Amino acid sequence: MSEQGMNSRRGFLRTLAGLPAALSLFAGGAHAAKEIPRRVLGRTGLSCTMLGFGAAWLGIYKMEEPALELGRRALELGVNFFDTARDYGVSEERLGKVLEGKRKNVVLMTKVLGRSRAEAEKELETSLRMLRTDYLDVWQIHSVRVQRELDMIFAADGALEAAVAAQKAGKVRFIGVTGHKDPEIVLKALAGYDFDTVQMPLNLVDPFYRSFEKTVLPELVKRKTGVLAMKSMAGGWMLQKGVARAKEALPYVWSLPVHVLISGVQTLEQLEENAKLAQSFKPLSEKEKAALLEQARPKAGNQTEYYKMKPDGSL
Repeated sequence: MSEQGMNSRRGFLRTLAGLPAALSLFAGGAHAAKEIPRRVLGRTGLSCTMLGFGAAWLGIYKMEEPALELGRRALELGVNFFDTARDYGVSEERLGKVLEGKRKNVVLMTKVLGRSRAEAEKELETSLRMLRTDYLDVWQIHSVRVQRELDMIFAADGALEAAVAAQKAGKVRFIGVTGHKDPEIVLKALAGYDFDTVQMPLNLVDPFYRSFEKTVLPELVKRKTGVLAMKSMAGGWMLQKGVARAKEALPYVWSLPVHVLISGVQTLEQLEENAKLAQSFKPLSEKEKAALLEQARPKAGNQTEYYKMKPDGSL
């Protein structure tokens, strides 16, 4: 074979060898979406997608398959933070099916409603069984509302004892608390124990009524506590009352010192929209935040944030 022919053959082989890689890049570019950005969950060191999947609706769906499809789609979109609770009906059981074989790829959190050690330990064993895992990344004491509940949780043989024991046993990596009624109670919880995470309402109307953003958030930042935002659309009421749409409400929350915004979605369309908002997120300027807050102010209060303590102090 001539030298020219040999060179041509070598060139052809080099081209052929590079073809699979080129095709792979082309295919990836055609289908791969931008990744959901990640943030480190406070001092836990856990790398979490800034959009978390709130799995409450997995327990509300009457038919199992649509619920499982919702969870699986969240995984496909790259969400790695999953939130559920023992009292969300069959949510834990269904989420366990969604995450089977993928447990090591996600940050898994559930919550305990029992206030005594015995109740909490029983709930933990059930949660682990339903979720098909032998450990939780985060276990949170659920929905602390009044001082009486705090007293029970912090008492000898209270739920906190169960959480600390579970952590020592390797069943729980980090311990958190949640509250949506009264920010002052959450501050009291933090005074009693240095929780690793706190889950609380953060949204455009929160600053004007029993505000978690103004009272609790600065303390969490100071402590380097993991900040988990919930009720970012005020349970859907912000949309119903014309306060804001998701494309305005979610970026506001992500522009705060928040690590994960946990969104409970009912439909695949809502999930897809939230994922796109996370993928394209750019922090809002102070001017943009101020404009959104001014727009939200007239609808603030218990009329929109129905889940907070009422003005007269009743639950």
